[in-house]
Amino acid sequence: MLEVAYDRNAAVLVARISGAVSESDLMQLGEALIKLDTASLEYNRIPITILIVRASVASPNAEQRRLMSDLWQPMKSPLHVFALVSTSPVARGVMKVVQWLDPPGTKRREAVHGSFEEAARWAEKERGEPIPVLRVLPQQLERTATAATAKR
Repeated sequence: MLEVAYDRNAAVLVARISGAVSESDLMQLGEALIKLDTASLEYNRIPITILIVRASVASPNAEQRRLMSDLWQPMKSPLHVFALVSTSPVARGVMKVVQWLDPPGTKRREAVHGSFEEAARWAEKERGEPIPVLRVLPQQLERTATAATAKR
């Protein structure tokens, strides 16, 4: 399951993956990245994406890993900052495979962190400014998850 919180003006995207990941989830993430990319160009900001992967996530299959690497192809911003937050060795390994399929190069800076706060501080350093909304977006994910659970 994919949950997304996004702030257009700040050009910041926080997403969380838990449980099984579907192609639909990856397409949704791709659409969110394109929106982020467009906003970053409009507001002249380096786009920031923080992806939180829960330890319980199943390993994606080869096609899903290829889809993950393809997510970066339509981006037009000169630089993207991407942080993975996970303690899962599987998630970290998947990121290595995605990097192998589509190396970051000069268009993407990537890092893996054990906590969201570490990732947020790294993203602020990469952008060179404080990003207060980074502390708000994870709370939006929690509210969305709570509302979804209440509907069941």
